[in-house]
Amino acid sequence: MRKFLLALAFAFISPLLFALEFYSLEGYVLPKRVYVGQNFEICIDVVASHNARIELSTPSGLPSSISIGKQRAAKVSTKTLDGGQNAFVHTIVFPARSSEALLCEVGELDIAVRMVQRVNSFFGTTERIVERRLPVVWRTFEILPLPKEGQPEDFTGAVGDFTVKTEVDLNSLSVGDIANVTVSLRGKGSLNGATIAMPKLSEKLFKSYPPEAIAPKSGELARLTANVIPLSTQAVEIASVRFSYFDPALGEYKQSVAPPLALTFREKEASNVPAVRTLDLSLIHI
Repeated sequence: MRKFLLALAFAFISPLLFALEFYSLEGYVLPKRVYVGQNFEICIDVVASHNARIELSTPSGLPSSISIGKQRAAKVSTKTLDGGQNAFVHTIVFPARSSEALLCEVGELDIAVRMVQRVNSFFGTTERIVERRLPVVWRTFEILPLPKEGQPEDFTGAVGDFTVKTEVDLNSLSVGDIANVTVSLRGKGSLNGATIAMPKLSEKLFKSYPPEAIAPKSGELARLTANVIPLSTQAVEIASVRFSYFDPALGEYKQSVAPPLALTFREKEASNVPAVRTLDLSLIHI
């Protein structure tokens, strides 16, 4: 019985007997090819003795053009060190973006590392905490400029992969009816200040109200809406919308195109007479 109790006590207490150790820290970026304005990840692999919670200070000493977000733990893997002991590799990720092209050859930077381990012992649950300032070995990385070749005239800085869509709330209407047109944008990446626009409409065929940016729906990056009034039965189409962006995965500019929206009118026209109903603009007030 005594041996059993001693073994049980040792099983609870033994985690407290082994020191928490940091073996190495290595920093790198993903993806390997990064462009100005592109969202990327600063990754730091912390090789440690235990599978505990790892916290890092925000990396400092990097170029000021790189903005860095809040850290998150990506994964934990294992490896065998040269001495034969097992170790845990904690990958900590910081979202980042650079506003300038650059070649970063930082070499080593010191960073504050904190390891917290919860331990269940015979006396209850305790926390072991180890804090260090340790050097991070960095792999050289480059932020590439956006190419000038092939850049569309309407490109305003969006980097990623995007899809633009247009909708109208009325399928069938009469001249003078108010139709609501919505333009929305989905995708992944950084807009970098880029915005979507309403379709360009003929002033002879449509009366347009000023567009309004509204809260995006789930999964959307932006949403724009405006009321338009068809002035004639010739206003049978709302123009297409284009959104230009740079796709870093392909390394080229692309355009997402929302096709034109067709309008149908309830007015009946004589079969052989090209009659057109037109609304008097003087009767419309904003």
